[in-house]
Amino acid sequence: MRGVSLQPVFLSVMALALVACGAGSPAASRASTAAQQAADAPPAAAAAPAAEAAAPASQTPAELVPVRGGLLPSILSAPIFAGADLGIYRQNGLDVTVEPFTVTSDIMTLIAGGRLEFGQVTMGAAALNAYNRGLDLITTAAGSIGLLQVLVRKDLWDSGAIRSPRDLKGVRFALNGRGVIIEYSMYKVLEKGGLTPDDVEVVVLPWPDQITALGNHAIDIGLVGEPLGALAVSRGVAVIMEEKEPGQADPWYAPGLQGGLLMMNRPWAEANPAAATAVIKSYLQTARRIQGAKIYDEPEVLASIEKWVNVKPEVVKTGAPPLWVLNGRVDMDMLMDAQRYFIDTGATDYRDPLPPERLYNDRYLNDALAEIGTVSDH
Repeated sequence: MRGVSLQPVFLSVMALALVACGAGSPAASRASTAAQQAADAPPAAAAAPAAEAAAPASQTPAELVPVRGGLLPSILSAPIFAGADLGIYRQNGLDVTVEPFTVTSDIMTLIAGGRLEFGQVTMGAAALNAYNRGLDLITTAAGSIGLLQVLVRKDLWDSGAIRSPRDLKGVRFALNGRGVIIEYSMYKVLEKGGLTPDDVEVVVLPWPDQITALGNHAIDIGLVGEPLGALAVSRGVAVIMEEKEPGQADPWYAPGLQGGLLMMNRPWAEANPAAATAVIKSYLQTARRIQGAKIYDEPEVLASIEKWVNVKPEVVKTGAPPLWVLNGRVDMDMLMDAQRYFIDTGATDYRDPLPPERLYNDRYLNDALAEIGTVSDH
């Protein structure tokens, strides 16, 4: 696989403000772009805005369990930040503070070090290597479906040069990082066209900067989460490629791909099983409330998205509706396939696949589902 790194036009994912809506929000302006900044601060100081909803009358703040969570500020993280803003975690006995990051490896590092109790992360090479080294991490539930949009530079689409994955040989394909689930997603996109990662030039570029790079022809393909896909289309710099068949699950290049997973600090979860269960319960309750197009009918959630992601509701509504795994079950077949990919590409520091039980423990998920029941995942 050929690779090159471009100097980012903007250094932080919070530069989405410049791509989209102007001045940044209070939450966005405090985003951390590296784990060290949070690691050097006292635990309480590492937190971004917490939920402001009042605790139920029967529950005083002193009775709430303080919990710190990490996330990438995208719509797919809404069950954490919107759930906190709506007071859902508080209703389940948790006082949650949220810290935004630009890469999930920073979130994972702080979870393993005990600076965060939980976070939504992706199962990339860094996470797999951490499990292999025996760090204090545990994957507890599935989070978001990996609905990443394949953005084609508009002039290449309009000319007919790129219309399907079969046309991607030799393109400059932008990812926001290597050894992450987004790289695995690229692999699945290329596989649809009979290609491999060796057939493209990989450019490492943060999501917001990919929109600018498409506009100035520095890249040919971007792979981003919403609402950036909708923003790229609205700015006239890209077209979204999609080859979905009738009845096929999203995303079209890897149906049912679980892009986000809930990870916890293992000693904390073992010492606080009720709180660990409450985290998953709150996450699923929020996800079920806003799944798919239902998110468009939630003014409070749209306001929370604007605060954390700095994208206005009218722009959010132009993008593909987000999806989450509503019963939290991790697709182990897909997880093991992703592990095989990272082993084959040399991204892991081990060669023999880790067994499923090293990667996933559903104890707290089972306890959460015993309280709230299961639903259809559609």
